Parts: sequence; C-alpha cells; structure tokens
Amino acid sequence: MRYPVRFTFLLLVLTILLSGYADRERAYILEESELTLIGTSNIKPFSCVCDEDFEPITYELEQHCDGHYIFKGTRLRIPVRALDCGNRIMNKDLYEALKADVYPEIVIQPEELHLPLALNAVEGWSDLTAEASVRLAGRSRQISLPVRVKALGKAKFRIQSRKTLCMRDFGITPPTAMGGLIKVEEEIDIRFDLVVATQ
Repeated sequence: MRYPVRFTFLLLVLTILLSGYADRERAYILEESELTLIGTSNIKPFSCVCDEDFEPITYELEQHCDGHYIFKGTRLRIPVRALDCGNRIMNKDLYEALKADVYPEIVIQPEELHLPLALNAVEGWSDLTAEASVRLAGRSRQISLPVRVKALGKAKFRIQSRKTLCMRDFGITPPTAMGGLIKVEEEIDIRFDLVVATQ
C-alpha cells in the first residue's frame, strides 16, 4: 500500500540530514511505508489510511547555524479525499468535516529543522525535531514534530513519528453520524512508519 509523501514532510528533512546535508535532494517513499490517521468516537476507535501513488519531491534546506536548518520554498499537499477510513459513510462525514469541497488539500509547509549537536543513537535510532505550518480546512497552525530516524543502508532510511492534532484548532467541528448518536472526539493522531530512499 502506498501513502502520499506530501503528508510527511519531515522525512524530507531527515533524508537530507542522513545523506550528508546536501542542499538539494530527491526523496522517494517506498511501498512498505505506512501512514495512518487515528481517532476515537463514543462508540469505538477508527483509522483512516492514505492510499495513492506519489511523485518524487525535490526540496532544499539552508543552514543558519549549528543544528538549525531552514526550508526554502517547499510546500507539501495532501488531497483530503485520499483519506480512506474503510467505510463509505465515515469517509463522507470526514470529507464534510474537513470541508473538502472548499479546501480540497491539506497543505504542509516545512519551515525549520533542529538537530542535536551530537546524534546519540539508541539501537540505531536518532531523535530530531521539525517545525512546520499546517493548513487544514483553510486555517493554518504551527506544529512541532518529534521524529525518530534509522539508517537501513546507503541512502535508505526508516522514519517514524506521531503527532496529536485538535480539530477545533483548525475550526473543524468533529464529525458525527446516525443523527448525532456517534460522536468523534476532537483529537486525532497522525502516525507514520516510512521507508525512504534518496537520490
């Protein structure tokens, strides 16, 4: 199953880091990658996956000081209707809540990357932080993403992250179903486990 590279800009940050701090790179998300949107309701948890082909992305970082990098002109776009919750009614309610007819894309603009002065890997994993602007349903918010990265070989990496977002922060009313009997909680988790190759 394929997942859109655009939802996970932080992988771009990390591949630059691990490929020698190059100014420009291309990233490819491999098929074994997973991206899931997880939420809960008053009935049971639910999960939505992104399942579509993706194109390589060219991106650029500019170093400002030790461990501090700035993205230049990078915008990542996710079609809202690429999210599939495995249920036609749930999909419809989610698209309506995210105002997909008016704002068909989620736009993520990576801004900064913070690297520790020394990467202290534990069992091959290193911890980093990325900053970004997220525009969802027409409203933007700044977020900070904790990231774990592990080299799998030359120019191939595994990247993991998890971030909780509050829908009301973006002016989104959590969706309901069956006349309000089923109510979705306002917090959603974005989780991904990505295998990335650079060129």
